[in-house]
Amino acid sequence: MRRPRALSALRTPDALRPALAGIRSPWKRAVTAGYFVAAGWQRDYALRRLHRWRPVPEGSRIDVEVVTLACERDALELMRMASSFVRHAGHPAELVVVDDGSLSRATADAVRRVSRSVRVTSLPEFATALPEHPLSERLVAGAFPHAKKLALLAQGLGERPRLYADTDIEFFPAAARLRAYVEDPDPRPRYNLHADDAGALYDPRMTEGLELAPGVNAGFCLFRGPVDWRPAFDRLAPVADDATPLSEQTAVAIAMAGAGGVPLPEDQFVLAWDDLRVPWDPYARGGAVLRHYASPARRWKLWLRGGPAGMRTLPLAAIEALVRGRGPGGAG
Repeated sequence: MRRPRALSALRTPDALRPALAGIRSPWKRAVTAGYFVAAGWQRDYALRRLHRWRPVPEGSRIDVEVVTLACERDALELMRMASSFVRHAGHPAELVVVDDGSLSRATADAVRRVSRSVRVTSLPEFATALPEHPLSERLVAGAFPHAKKLALLAQGLGERPRLYADTDIEFFPAAARLRAYVEDPDPRPRYNLHADDAGALYDPRMTEGLELAPGVNAGFCLFRGPVDWRPAFDRLAPVADDATPLSEQTAVAIAMAGAGGVPLPEDQFVLAWDDLRVPWDPYARGGAVLRHYASPARRWKLWLRGGPAGMRTLPLAAIEALVRGRGPGGAG
């Protein structure tokens, strides 16, 4: 029997269902599922209106190249990351959106409208200065998990510092502090610190005999000087045919160790798990520079903010979902 259309709109988004499994209390599980459904409504409502996203007004500028790897699945995350950076940190010298091959023309056009500094390009067009190593071609080809992202990270620097940011990052008003890091003459790279489960973030096949800093997260990195990626590629190459998402992160940790990488303050560059069961985002209103949401288990808080109008669109998003009779994310 076919479900009533309104009931279909109340389904939890598929990407968020695993996060409910660990909640033992039926009451808490039901409340959390309600938050997830609302977040899915907001996400879908915003995705259908990317073309209405307005440019960020001209304002302060920051002399840095920002690079991100984008896919169509995460179009809303891309828009929020790019617009929040420009709004709070300033218009960069260039914000390079590297298409993983799935980005639609509509999404590419929408993100270009955020700022004149945005350039959408392909990975082969961007990654032209990779280390001379047999692995480099496989990175551009996306031969294993996160290979394309690693190609962006290992790309040689141009005339200015480079920030790499995953699309599931949101910048807050305190992002104005990024200017001090960008202008710091210290050439050592900086990275996002993942303090939780820091010992489980690396591929053990690549770390024998190495002393690596715990908790290196590859989702947000600042490069001000040259980094020798060849030792990391040497360790990655033997496991590339059976690589896991941790293999890429381990390669970044090895490169950071060789370059004397420095962790960014974890209270300002947030990667935290301590607020999964509440609908508000305590870091969005504090003194944080950014939050890296990193997985659907946390990304729903970003979705809940929807498009540029934020939570004000939630009633409209709910009505539209009920009328359309489709669950969040197209489930139904």
